[in-house]
Amino acid sequence: MTETLTSEPGEACVHDIKIHQGADRKWSLFFFDSNSAILPLTSYSCAMDIRLTEDDPVALLSLTSSPAAGITITAAAGQIDFAITAAQTAAFKFKRAFYDIKVTSGSGEVKYFFKGEIKLTRRVTR
Repeated sequence: MTETLTSEPGEACVHDIKIHQGADRKWSLFFFDSNSAILPLTSYSCAMDIRLTEDDPVALLSLTSSPAAGITITAAAGQIDFAITAAQTAAFKFKRAFYDIKVTSGSGEVKYFFKGEIKLTRRVTR
């Protein structure tokens, strides 16, 4: 199942993500300008960390677009796709963790558009 989130640039959005342990988790973000037109993401990069606490110095998982590791940017569509594999979620042992998503423009401008909690549903069937 793919979930789609939408936000305008500069508008912070708090969104909690549910993950089932041992299952793939995919979702997409689409970016639009103030006129609701697609915001091309040419030369943009993106990163996301999952940490046990917001202040934890060690990430449980890091996703990046460059180098490609779980994040893919489709620049012309203003789209960023995220993928966490079943093997990665199987290793999660927390009930709740935190994430944010950092987007960097080609000119080096950094923005954090999304943040929230990761809520893990523990698997029963192995």
